[in-house]
Amino acid sequence: MGWNRVQVLKIFIIAFSLVLLATKINSETLTDLKLRLLSSIAHIICSQREVKIYLADKSFIQLPQNKYNLRFIKNCSKANLVLTSTLSNLNSTCLKKPIFVTDYGEYIHHKNLIIGALFWQKGRPVLLFIKKNLERFHVKLPPTYSSYTE
Repeated sequence: MGWNRVQVLKIFIIAFSLVLLATKINSETLTDLKLRLLSSIAHIICSQREVKIYLADKSFIQLPQNKYNLRFIKNCSKANLVLTSTLSNLNSTCLKKPIFVTDYGEYIHHKNLIIGALFWQKGRPVLLFIKKNLERFHVKLPPTYSSYTE
């Protein structure tokens, strides 16, 4: 008893739908994870109810506004925190703000300018803080973050 084309097509459509559903669930989970991590970091650094973030990282552009009391703004001078993948596109005003990078290479090359990094490595988030730069901005991390500081 062989399979006819209609049966094969039905199985293909069901399998394809399941893959799409799983992808949508995973991307929503990743977006929510990014927001929760960013919110936690931003509120520790800025100690404000609503944190204004100048976003210069395209991977975060699709995030919803005002979730977790974060507000993404387009004017760096009004920001409490800068989130970027590269420092090369930041002006001098932005470079005076607390900067968090999302790229490991930028973290390694600009440790003197940034307060920390949040990037993905092998599918997992990596969080790092630079102690001397946290002190420069008078940021005191809770003890639960001490293992992320260097």
